[in-house]
Amino acid sequence: MTLHSMTGHGQGVANEHGAEVRITLSTVNRKNCDIALTLPNPLHGLESEVHTLIRSSITRGRLTGDIAITFEDQGALEVMIDRALAKSFVTSLRQLSGELELKDDLTLSALLNHPEIVQVVASEVDRETYWPVIKNAFQAALDSLVAMRRDEGKALEADLRDRVKLMSDLVTEVEELGAGFPEICRQRLMTKLETAGLPVDLEDDRLVREIAYYAERSDITEEITRLRSHLDQVLQLMDSDEAVGRQLDFLSQELFREVNTIASKAGRSTIANAAIHFKSELEKFREQVQNVE
Repeated sequence: MTLHSMTGHGQGVANEHGAEVRITLSTVNRKNCDIALTLPNPLHGLESEVHTLIRSSITRGRLTGDIAITFEDQGALEVMIDRALAKSFVTSLRQLSGELELKDDLTLSALLNHPEIVQVVASEVDRETYWPVIKNAFQAALDSLVAMRRDEGKALEADLRDRVKLMSDLVTEVEELGAGFPEICRQRLMTKLETAGLPVDLEDDRLVREIAYYAERSDITEEITRLRSHLDQVLQLMDSDEAVGRQLDFLSQELFREVNTIASKAGRSTIANAAIHFKSELEKFREQVQNVE
């Protein structure tokens, strides 16, 4: 399964029953499936069917587009005139021409330039007759859109896999740098106590527990284990047949949490530097994940 990007563009055309439908669709990043599509007047009654069709192909992203439908039978078109608005328009302009002492050259053609006054509309289409052609045009546009999102997703996936490999290598590096470090911390503390004239009594259970606690604070074994587990889950999700953008974003947050803990525990500059490098790559990873459906 290839990851899909949330950005794309697609077009579709269909002709049937004397109608031609042309559709252009575009998507950009969004957390959910946000359909911002205004259907032309003849298609208003088909909004539910159109949204259902779109959601069968798109699960995340903001979808916009243009839809045009033309009929061979011009009898399906109707001229709508807002007579009240036209009269108000003419009255106001003639009053203004008198006030400004201008020539009254107002003609009927002047009204045709105002879509608020004169509109040419098509009556609502018959569902049974025209839905198949409209559906075919939408499906063609969606197929084209999904193909583009899939192609962009391939590039996204290649980049994400490279970053997962790099982060996995950094986890191994941090693990090697941290090996035996808790014991080193314990020995350092005991040496400092003895240097300060506070010899360590190993029979003092309370003191021994405090020293052990101090050493355990530098132990990053659990964080390393969780980092590896999260990275494995990332790879598993990228092999999934589902839209996994949300899950990948969640895992990137969990990865940040674990590496931040390692950075706070780091008692060696080498560990801190490796953790910073990891966070830098993880930030790039998360930026790319924001584009994944």
